[in-house]
Amino acid sequence: FISIDCGLSETHSYINSYDNLTYVSDDGFIDSGVNGRIDPTTSIGKGSNEAYYTVRSFPNYKRNCYQLPATVGTKYILRAAFLYGNYDRLNTIPSFDLYFGADFWDTVNLTSNDQSFRPELVVQAESNYLFVCLVNTGRGIPFISGLKLRPLNPDMYAPANSSLSLALKTVKRVDVGANNYTV
Repeated sequence: FISIDCGLSETHSYINSYDNLTYVSDDGFIDSGVNGRIDPTTSIGKGSNEAYYTVRSFPNYKRNCYQLPATVGTKYILRAAFLYGNYDRLNTIPSFDLYFGADFWDTVNLTSNDQSFRPELVVQAESNYLFVCLVNTGRGIPFISGLKLRPLNPDMYAPANSSLSLALKTVKRVDVGANNYTV
């Protein structure tokens, strides 16, 4: 059960008030990239997810990969999060590709500084590591805000196995048991 705040300083971890989860730095999961913070004038709203405040960008290399620990045969849901937030102060939103290992997962193509994108993938680990890679396609510098890795019950998402992953598109996530409505 890992919640990673990409771009967070190496020794820092915290409990996120948005989801009450402990987030850790991404430094132990990748060796490349540059830490950054979103522009404080970006309108992402009060009480927003703190994991969006920092990013790791990848100005060097065409392909940069996170190495996440896994247990062979275990199913996981893998969630990536992206919010540009004008972190580089260039006000030019990049577009780039996201891969799970060698397999294409999705294209990150944001349309505004304060828009987030959160693709999800259900996978079964074939080795002791899962690789999430950001690939520069020549349309700006890739970046990432956060990663989450959660083990799943083996019976969940039955079609997902070691030879087939399931990409999930989130339209809207609602907690139907909540006392307060949040988006």
